[in-house]
Amino acid sequence: VKLACRTLAEAAYRNSRDKTYFSPFSERAAEFFGHRIHIGGKVDDISIVVADVERRTLSPVLEPHITEVSQNDDCLPCPQILARLKFSVAAA
Repeated sequence: VKLACRTLAEAAYRNSRDKTYFSPFSERAAEFFGHRIHIGGKVDDISIVVADVERRTLSPVLEPHITEVSQNDDCLPCPQILARLKFSVAAA
């Protein structure tokens, strides 16, 4: 995960300094103004988010509601069940 973050951050920084790079920022500016007005990135606006996601079994709080689990096999109940339980996914 650290290597992925570093690699992405370095690429983003390189692109932000590259005056010929047609960045997402440049694309949005061109869409807004109808023509290219900016080439390159924004050095002050680099964010990297990388997650290592693992499949887990249901927590003991959710176990009694196993039959109410969503049909897409994502191991989480539907939002209505979570609301009824006053339970957040982040706390699982």
